[in-house]
Amino acid sequence: DASYKNASAAKQAALDNAIDSAESIVKKAGATEKEISDATSALNNAVTGLDGHDTSALQAAVTAAESKKKTVAYTNASDTKKTAFDNAVAAAQAILDSP
Repeated sequence: DASYKNASAAKQAALDNAIDSAESIVKKAGATEKEISDATSALNNAVTGLDGHDTSALQAAVTAAESKKKTVAYTNASDTKKTAFDNAVAAAQAILDSP
């Protein structure tokens, strides 16, 4: 899932820890209702706290934009338009490259 895969390391660790804790409660004989409720809440909070986003559409747009540079339309465009296009592609790539 992109929300986990692209999440910060701290958010991933929080979810991993919540899963480990929940698994311990599941395996524990005689777990109390409070322990189960707390583990469930911790899992839900960790899942909703994930801060990753699906960047596949942006990646596809950057890939498509790079291929446009090989077209006659790009080659024949004014330097101003080429610069604007290149800057937009670079900005999108910077977003993809940022953690």
